[in-house]
Amino acid sequence: MKLSLIFYPQVTGGYTVICPEISRASNGDTYEEAQSNIKDLIHDFFENDSVAGIEDYIEAYNTGNKIITEIEV
Repeated sequence: MKLSLIFYPQVTGGYTVICPEISRASNGDTYEEAQSNIKDLIHDFFENDSVAGIEDYIEAYNTGNKIITEIEV
């Protein structure tokens, strides 16, 4: 199963990282730390919080090309 990770460098340093398929976010002082932290969070999600059918949802999410854009609200 593949999950997307979107990293956002922060003005004050460090990174925020989002995993949109499971609506989870984390951060870290370095890219590597942020990646490690989100991996731990994802592991915890699948060990403790997963809902029935999430694998089907993720498979559907990963089908085809993605368009990532911004919206101002």
